[in-house]
Amino acid sequence: MDADLYKITPEDFTGKGVSAQSNPMELPEDEAKAVFDQLAKDVITPKFNQFVDALADLDITPDADKPISTAVQQALDRKIDREKRTGSETEEKVLSDNNYSDEEKEKVRENAEARHTHENKALLDEIRQEDIENWNGGNVLTKDNETPYTPEGPYQPVTVEYLRAHTLPRDNDDVYVPTGNYHPVTVQYLREKTLPRDNEAEYFPEGDFHPATVRFVRDNTLPRDNTEEYYPTLPFHPATVDYVDKKVLNTGAADMTKAIYDPNSRETDIFAYIDRKADDAKYMTDDVTGKRYFLGVSDGRLFYEEATE
Repeated sequence: MDADLYKITPEDFTGKGVSAQSNPMELPEDEAKAVFDQLAKDVITPKFNQFVDALADLDITPDADKPISTAVQQALDRKIDREKRTGSETEEKVLSDNNYSDEEKEKVRENAEARHTHENKALLDEIRQEDIENWNGGNVLTKDNETPYTPEGPYQPVTVEYLRAHTLPRDNDDVYVPTGNYHPVTVQYLREKTLPRDNEAEYFPEGDFHPATVRFVRDNTLPRDNTEEYYPTLPFHPATVDYVDKKVLNTGAADMTKAIYDPNSRETDIFAYIDRKADDAKYMTDDVTGKRYFLGVSDGRLFYEEATE
């Protein structure tokens, strides 16, 4: 721990406290109190708390109670007991010392690496224990594999035998009928299941999306320029003009058809037309003078007079 980081220096007091104010007693009460508390709150307290936090991270356990670190224990485990005898001392076993110079240790290290260096070292270094277990457990497919194997996942390897059993070769001669939407189809299957463009055989489609022949269309559709007699039998079958006219006449509504009340396509208000015709029947026009005369009956006698309107 660097103790200098937690020391209070003169610079920490600069601009703070009573001495930095010309006359703190003239300040408002709250500001005056803050000036007197400034050194304790802004300088001493933060430094003290920082020092306490640093002490919390220190290990103050006595050395006798501290455990040996993993690195020290590993170093001790590598020590070898050897016999030691000095003068007339009794023979005893002690931990071996470092009897190699740095130069000698470097030579030993180089010799050890030289004995383990070979052309496949980089490949062997990448082999994990998991790889060895998978290999020994039968989870690896060798290039010369002769054991039957069926992959179950999308990215698992396949054998030649599996490919032959599950694929359709281009020169296939075996009878094969696809059962799934994306299975391959043979020429034989196409010939049996599709309608060729030059088809001459009689054929009737049974599904909504089955192809239809020209003959089927001719026999089952009504052309726009049809001139043959035809009577629909279902609600959505097409109807001819002849069929509609006869159907309307048979309902007893013939007197209300356009062909009856407006054969010349005048498209005139029938009531206004009748009123006008009734008025016209009251007048006659002189062929010579062109004058119009009103016809009437008075006291059982006919009379006429020139129309003024």
